[in-house]
Amino acid sequence: MRVLSVIAILIAYGSLYPGDFATPGAGATKEFLTDWRLFTSRGDLLGNLALFFPLGIVGILFASPSPSVTIRVAWLLLLALAFSFVLQLAQVWLPSRSPALADVMWNMAGMMLGMATAHLIGKRTSGRVRAFDSASLAAQSILVLWLLTELLPLVPTLDWQKFKDALKPLFLDYTLSFPTAMMHATGVIIAGSAFVALRQRPGWWLLGAVVLVMAGKLAIVNLTLNASILTGVLTGYIGFLVMLPLGNTKIFASAFWLLFAAWSITAIMPFSPVSGGAFNGIPFQTMLQGSMETGVRGLVQSLFIYTALLWLAQKTGMGIGNAMVGLTIWTCLIELVQMGLLGRTADVTEPILLLLVGWVLSVTQSFGAADRREVGTSASQRQPAPLRSTQR
Repeated sequence: MRVLSVIAILIAYGSLYPGDFATPGAGATKEFLTDWRLFTSRGDLLGNLALFFPLGIVGILFASPSPSVTIRVAWLLLLALAFSFVLQLAQVWLPSRSPALADVMWNMAGMMLGMATAHLIGKRTSGRVRAFDSASLAAQSILVLWLLTELLPLVPTLDWQKFKDALKPLFLDYTLSFPTAMMHATGVIIAGSAFVALRQRPGWWLLGAVVLVMAGKLAIVNLTLNASILTGVLTGYIGFLVMLPLGNTKIFASAFWLLFAAWSITAIMPFSPVSGGAFNGIPFQTMLQGSMETGVRGLVQSLFIYTALLWLAQKTGMGIGNAMVGLTIWTCLIELVQMGLLGRTADVTEPILLLLVGWVLSVTQSFGAADRREVGTSASQRQPAPLRSTQR
C-alpha cells in the first residue's frame, strides 16, 4: 500500500505541475468535457501510457489480497479511472497544461498494460497473484527498462524511406562516440546479466534481444542506427559471451562496475568546464518541461541505470541499503560537477529517483521474503504429522 500511495502522489505531482492554478476562461470545462479526440500527440500518448503503467503493476503485485482477482481488478480500474479524470479536470485550472479526455483513455490503457504485465510476472496461486520472486521481478524489470531505453517511442513504421534514413548515419556520417558506445555496450551486458539471473539460456536469449533492438532502430520512428550504437551493441554482446564462463558472481560484479563507469563518464562528457553553473532544486522539472517524449526517455534511462546498479550491488553481496547510500552520495557529486560544465544543469531529480528506486526494491525484497515464508508455512501445515512409535 505504501508503494501504491507513493506512485499515486508522483502521478499527481507530474499531472498538476507546475501548480500555477488560475481561474479558467469561460467555457473551459465544457470544452474539456466535449472534446472526444482520441489522439493529441505521440509524446502525450507515450507520457500518459508511462504515467499509469507502474500504478497497474504495483496495484496487482502489492495490493492487499482479496478473494477474487476479478473484484480487485475492477476496483483498481474504477479508482484509476476516477483518479485520472479528476487530475485531467484539475488541469482546466492550470493555464500551462492542456487537459483532454483522450489522456484519461491513454492513462487507463497504461494502467491495463501494467496490470497485464504484473499477471505475467506473478504466479497464480488459489486464484490470486502470490509468491513472486523479488529477484526475478527486478531482473525482468531491468530487461523491460533496457528495451524501452533502446526502443522508445515504440511506434513502428513500414515506410521504406524510414529504413534508408535510419541507416544514413551509419554509412554517410561514420562518427564514433566513446561514451555513447560504452553505454550501449554496458546495457547489453546488463541485459545478459538479467538473463543469467532468470536462469535462461543467456547467450541465445540475449542474441534475440540484440536482434530485436537492431530491427527496432530501423523500424521505429525517430530512431537511427549509427556507428556508436552498432559498435556498442556488438561489443557488449561479444563481451558478455567472453564473461559467461566466469560464473554468476563475477558477471554481476563486472556488470556493476562497467555500468558505474559508463554512467559516470556519460554524465560528465563532454568535459567542458565553465563558470557560473546552475542548480535546479525543483524535482522532475527538467523532465516535465519541453517534449514529453524526451522527458519519458530520460526518465526511463535513469530508472534503468539506478535499478540495475542497485540490483547488481545486491547480487554481489553489497546490500541495497549500503549501495543506496553510496550511490546517492556519488550522484550528488556528479550533479555538483555538472554545475561547472558547459550545457549542463545540476538537478535534484536524480538523487531523488535513486532513493525512490532503492526504496521500492527494498519493499519488493521484504514483500517477497514475507510471501515466501507464508507459502512455506502453509506447505508445512499441509504435511501430515509424523507417526509416533509406541512401546509395549
